[in-house]
Amino acid sequence: MLDFQSRTKKTFDEFMTELQEKSNQQHDFTIPMNQLQKSTTEDGTPQLVIEQIGGVPTQKLGMNKHSFGQLYAQLDYNFKNAQVHQNKAPKEFDELTNALLRDNDSQRMIRTYETPDSYEHNGMARAIVSEKFKRFDNIDLIQAISEPIKNSPAQFNVMNYDVSDTRFGIRFCSPIQTQSDVSAVGDHMSSGLAIGNSEVGKGSTSVAALAVTLACLNGMQVDEKFRSSHITSAQGEEYFNILSQEAKDADNRALKLKLQSIVEHYSTPEFLEEICEKMRAASKDVIEGEFTPVETAEKLGKILALPKKQHSMIATGLFNTMQQDGFRNRPVSRATLVNAVTNVSHSVAIDDVDSWEKMGGLVLNMSDKEFGRLSA
Repeated sequence: MLDFQSRTKKTFDEFMTELQEKSNQQHDFTIPMNQLQKSTTEDGTPQLVIEQIGGVPTQKLGMNKHSFGQLYAQLDYNFKNAQVHQNKAPKEFDELTNALLRDNDSQRMIRTYETPDSYEHNGMARAIVSEKFKRFDNIDLIQAISEPIKNSPAQFNVMNYDVSDTRFGIRFCSPIQTQSDVSAVGDHMSSGLAIGNSEVGKGSTSVAALAVTLACLNGMQVDEKFRSSHITSAQGEEYFNILSQEAKDADNRALKLKLQSIVEHYSTPEFLEEICEKMRAASKDVIEGEFTPVETAEKLGKILALPKKQHSMIATGLFNTMQQDGFRNRPVSRATLVNAVTNVSHSVAIDDVDSWEKMGGLVLNMSDKEFGRLSA
């Protein structure tokens, strides 16, 4: 059994049970947009109404920010304007929205989950996506990778996981596949995996190889990554609705087999050695001349084409790394900067963790010309 080291201190089996319970509370409706209506509750909450269809009673569904945004994207209505109009004139905005819905006959899948404690509505609309959306949910992902993870020679432990309205991410770290003195004295790295998914159209199902700095548990996603979108061509065919459930599941079974093979590939000690060799080389690329963390963070932020407000986040990550065993009182190198940007992933929302981990790989693989700009 995997040891589960998460923010909530759940065991892996408890986590699987929780995912299964959430999966049991999820329901999907595929209907034309013109069979939807929007209303607003007395407390100002936007609500989606699906009239009685085929024996299914009328559904009154609350809307979170994500499904609200998807609704108005389908209607070609500016999201910021929709938020303002919802807050300032909700009843009048309901009328306008319903007029736009009546003129829209496109098919959409409404993804919902039960909210039994709510008196205002029957559930929550968590997504409004294409009818071709492939339903490969978090429970499907975990079930797909469970056996290869548990049977891996890396003996992966769960490092952490996060779930939001839009994204799911889980990260594994090997306690036995480690390399010492990789990028600095006393700096150890381990092989890992970063698994991600979105049930609501906010990204792909993904598996990335993760190189974890053990001193601070920073994870760097390397350049090899597997992604699978949530669009399947089978659902676009006219005969899709008469296919058996077994036929509908065939595409998901194929995806599960791919995921299992990718996990096995990323779990090998040879794959970790390739990454560690790059980090050893990176530790020899040292910033020359005068150095200040803030100025270096600004230069690196410009090279990575990041918004200016994120430059200070890199500076904080750099300060943290420079106080870490293996980097303290040593020249600042490319390896230091890799750890600096991946350090930021500890302090951002789940939807942003992926991008900061990938940035570590970008820094590791940046050109000599780009790295030279940091010494100018």
